[in-house]
Amino acid sequence: METASPRWVVIETGAKQAFVFHTNKQRLNLAASRLIWAVGFIWIPEAVAVVSALLDEDIDHVIKASGLGVLRASQEAGRSIIARVTTRALTEAPDLEVWGVVGRAESADELAPALGEARRLSARWRSERPSPLARDPNLPYTQPCAYTGRPAVDMVSPETSDSVQARPAAAGIKALWESAPSARTDLVTRLREAAGEATEPAVIDQAVVSVEDLSANDGVIHEGWIGVLHSDGNGIGDIFTNLRACCRKLV
Repeated sequence: METASPRWVVIETGAKQAFVFHTNKQRLNLAASRLIWAVGFIWIPEAVAVVSALLDEDIDHVIKASGLGVLRASQEAGRSIIARVTTRALTEAPDLEVWGVVGRAESADELAPALGEARRLSARWRSERPSPLARDPNLPYTQPCAYTGRPAVDMVSPETSDSVQARPAAAGIKALWESAPSARTDLVTRLREAAGEATEPAVIDQAVVSVEDLSANDGVIHEGWIGVLHSDGNGIGDIFTNLRACCRKLV
């Protein structure tokens, strides 16, 4: 039962390009991309379900997208959801920028303007918050990560060969290595679901480069470059976000 006035709640991710491509490891690129997707399609919905049950409140999940969520909730619920999502990011994706804001209370005829204000508040909050890079400064006695040069927190042995020594890894890299197997499995599963029964499973398997392919004496290692598909809006969404303001100027 909702008693408090609902507000716009915006949860976003930033610096996604840098997060996905801060190493040249294909498995880590895939794991990072999947974590961004998980913020919008797993983390936020799960947080909404928990908070809704705890506060006995109906929460509207208005927009669900990769790395983005827009909700209608009370101030208490909105702040609780943001806290849960950002806390989860610190554990499962330490290098990913995740933040959220709760907009002001508004009347029914102010929904669109209030959403615009919440989006602008989110942009301002992003510009004022420190980068994840500032969390772990390099010190003289810290061992650098073998992949990023940032302070290492653990050793990882990503290769299957016992002869390969473990390498020092920063917190974010360690999290990516741990999530890489499930990220690849999830990708192949969703590709098969999207392709349907008309596509042979072997075709989907060929679309994803495996570790065995990379280390084999034949196959992709002798067939030139390996492509990584990545889509980026390049700010195109801002056109639609600001469309109302542009129309007012024209009129």
